Amino acid sequence: MRSKFILYGLAVAALCACTNNKDVGARISTRMSAQASAPTDFHDGDRIGVSAREFNVPVCTNQAWQYSNGVFTSADSILVEAGSELRLSAYFPYEAALDEAAPTITIDTRTDGYTDYLWAADTLTMSSSGMQAELRFRHVLARIECVFRPSAEYPQDGTLSFVLSGMQTKVEKNVLNGAETLSGEAVITRSTQPGQPILIEIPAQSARPVISYEYAGNSYSVTPVTDQQYEAGRSYRYEIAFGPESDPTISLMQVSEQSTNFQLLPPRR
Repeated sequence: MRSKFILYGLAVAALCACTNNKDVGARISTRMSAQASAPTDFHDGDRIGVSAREFNVPVCTNQAWQYSNGVFTSADSILVEAGSELRLSAYFPYEAALDEAAPTITIDTRTDGYTDYLWAADTLTMSSSGMQAELRFRHVLARIECVFRPSAEYPQDGTLSFVLSGMQTKVEKNVLNGAETLSGEAVITRSTQPGQPILIEIPAQSARPVISYEYAGNSYSVTPVTDQQYEAGRSYRYEIAFGPESDPTISLMQVSEQSTNFQLLPPRR
């Protein structure tokens, strides 16, 4: 019979090797992956949901780990066998009310306040020495940035309401294996001021959005010529110029991920 080992903690502190052949330590990196926009700072009290599979069999699902003084810790341990392949996954921010039989987080980007979710995964082969889990978090969502520029014939200080449609707005992510299902094709309604960028988060997908808006009594509708592949962790900027005597035009520019900082959701405790 194989010996059992305990995966104690996920931490940014130095890894401590084990000497009694019973405990396996681990640590977690709070750095973002190279694809993401900027390092993420976790704050005391932030919680992540950790799941683990041993030989592809779940051993824990959505276990809460809390950040304090630079480390993530949990009151519960993860019991695994020596020599086993342990697949770890984690997401932020933590949601306690998940169905353990079908553990999925649902992100509906039509709801104001949904600005970011993070996801990480790693695979370890457990041994009697200390282990390190390098969980590098990536964004789950992409971002669209819209800027409306009315011609000089229009007032420049009015309020502009617009609708973004033709895209799927909801993503369900399985916290055990990371599988994603897109749904909820609907409209996202926002308001802004001329010349002021408005930020909208969406699930990663290939789509051709329709942007409809009204300003100073006139209605417009524009769309890109071809589908755009929206990648998680990246931002895409649409500048829309329009006027009473001309057809609206739309231009697309991809903003480099290094210059785009997603605002994390407030912690859910």
